[in-house]
Parts: sequence; structure tokens; C-alpha cells
Amino acid sequence: MSIKFKTTLKGKRITLKQTKPTIKMAQTMFSLIDSDRKHLSKFLSWVDLTKKVEDSMKYLFRKEEETKLGKKVEYGIWVDDDYVGNIAMFDIKSDTRSGEIGYWVASRFGSKGYATEALKVLEKRFLYPT
Repeated sequence: MSIKFKTTLKGKRITLKQTKPTIKMAQTMFSLIDSDRKHLSKFLSWVDLTKKVEDSMKYLFRKEEETKLGKKVEYGIWVDDDYVGNIAMFDIKSDTRSGEIGYWVASRFGSKGYATEALKVLEKRFLYPT
């Protein structure tokens, strides 16, 4: 059974938009990672492997293949027009409606509850689909 992922999910203050392999998304993602490299690399091993926009684009293409297979979905976390980070559900098992969740938020957007809100929106979507 293939899972249909919504392209956009809404919270009270945030919008989750499914990341797609476009040059604009790769540039947006890379720019935020690069601007907060010191902070993010403390928690995420892949930050050191993300050295240029092309690295973000390659990642987005790999992620897109997993999405097509129903194994992963990833959303950019947006507050108004600001991209603040990502949240993803991966290792998805459609029969048990389960999977793992990972997220990151740039430090300048941290401690504002955006990741918590994103998690609640994603959990609601997968635990209580409509």
C-alpha cells in the first residue's frame, strides 16, 4: 500500500511544505545550514558533508526516491516567509502507521516552539489521517 503524502500541512504558526528537489529549495536549505553550521554540526553529522548547494540538491533527489516508495516524507518548516528548518518521518511502515521522526531548526529560530508545533502537526497527520 502506497502512502499519499500531503504537500502542505498547517499549524497555528507554522506551515510544513514538502521539500522537493528544485534548485530554489536546495539553495534555501543550503543557505540556512551554511549560516548555522557551527551550531547544527554539534547535533547532526551530515552538516559537515553539506559543503555546497549541489550537496543539498543530491540529498533532495535521494529523499524524493524514498518518498516515492512511501518510506520517507520531509517537510520544510516555514514561519511566514522564513524557512526555519526541516522535519521528516522516515522508516515508515504503512501497515502499522509508524516511523521515526527527525528534525532540525536553525539556532536563531530555536526556543520558540516551532519544532514542537511541527512535531504535533506531523503526528496528527499520521496518527489521525483525514
